[in-house]
Order: sequence, then C-alpha cells, then structure tokens
Amino acid sequence: MNSVLKFEKHFPKEILAIKIKPHQALDVNLMKKKLPNLPNRFIFIKGNLDKIIKNFDLTISNFSTVCIESIIYGVPAIIAGSKKNITASPIPNNLSKKMWNVCYSSTEYIDAINNFCFSNINFQKKYIKVSNDLKNSYFNEVTERKTLYFLNLV
Repeated sequence: MNSVLKFEKHFPKEILAIKIKPHQALDVNLMKKKLPNLPNRFIFIKGNLDKIIKNFDLTISNFSTVCIESIIYGVPAIIAGSKKNITASPIPNNLSKKMWNVCYSSTEYIDAINNFCFSNINFQKKYIKVSNDLKNSYFNEVTERKTLYFLNLV
C-alpha cells in the first residue's frame, strides 16, 4: 500500500481513481482506521469481483487469482512485488507480458500504469489476443465428458 500511496500523487485525480476491493475475510473498517489519511480518490468497493472487474482499466494485486481473472477479462494486471518476502506470480511464465507486470517501486508502478493505460488510446483492444490465449491454453468449457476425463473416469 505504501508504494501505491507514493505513485498515486503522480497522476491527476481526474484520470486515476483507485478502487480498493478488500478480500472478503478482511475487516474494511479496520483497514480504514489503519489508513486514516487515505486520499479521497481511494474508494472502497463491494461486490463480486467477476461482475466489477470488467469495468476496471487495471488491477493491482499481490499473489492472487485476481491477476488471472483480470487478464481473462482483458484487464491488465500488476502484481505487487514484495521487497521483504518471496514474490510469487500466479501468472504462467509463458503468458506474454503485454498484459501484466511485477512492480516493486513507485517508479515501476508509474511506468506500468503509463504503459498499460495511457500508451495507446485503444489500449484494451491490444489485450484481447492475450486474454484469449490465456483462456484457450488454461481453461476448458465444462462438459460432462471433460469432467469425467478430469476425474480419470473415462
């Protein structure tokens, strides 16, 4: 969160709103108490991720399936790298880095945000191929036959 607090000042308020979707196990009120001086551009949101993520321009998360879901919906993802612990990525190594990055510093976040969101007016169009590649390589349509095969019953 400290890196986010540092880089958010780099972008005008009009072009960067930061929505925080805490994990369902976290106490939002406790988070707000621990961050009393959070700028008003930080908005806590609720809802099912699969419903709201489609409206995002970018997702920032730590090791989480949120990054994978984000890319599947055509939304670039930044993995919040840890300077103190091991940074693990849920994203397959062979997936193009056109849609994701790992950031450790404010400078890296600024560069990634500029690259993903502001380098091209039609930036989301270039993510469709990467999103489709991920879906086609790692996900299958659920059918009875595929389920039986997965369970080694065929």
